[in-house]
Amino acid sequence: MDTVNVIISGVAVFLIGEIIVRFFLGPIHKFKEVKGEIASTLLFHANNYGQQYVKLQEVLESEGGDEKVMEERISSIKQWNNDLSKASDETRQVASKLISVSEGIPFFDQLAYLKIIPDKSSVIEARRHLIGLSNSFSPATAAKSAERSEKICKLLKIEFMDE
Repeated sequence: MDTVNVIISGVAVFLIGEIIVRFFLGPIHKFKEVKGEIASTLLFHANNYGQQYVKLQEVLESEGGDEKVMEERISSIKQWNNDLSKASDETRQVASKLISVSEGIPFFDQLAYLKIIPDKSSVIEARRHLIGLSNSFSPATAAKSAERSEKICKLLKIEFMDE
């Protein structure tokens, strides 16, 4: 009889542990991973926010000269625009991951009250700023982009930024 009790107790402890890990600790861990992705994206693409797409047609009309130089210039412009597009897409992608992972956390409000994770309004505000960053590609938005990055870090308690 003792052997059966030990086995049942062991299975019960294992199941309770799995429930805790899968339904509580797992989603919190995923949230922290997404925070890391956001920090990485903000840092990696910091030089792109506030920059401007180059219109190829305007360059072709305004510049003349050697055909080889023009081909190199066109290639450079295409690469620049691709880099900005990639920055925009990656920023928007981490914004959507932030929301999807947040929705998977049970007892979100209680965990936020205990300061384990940021509150829901901070997460939504951070998502809004991430989407704003993904749309901010003009020199006029450079200062606003820096403010958005700082605000995102503050809202999500990301601490890689210089103070």
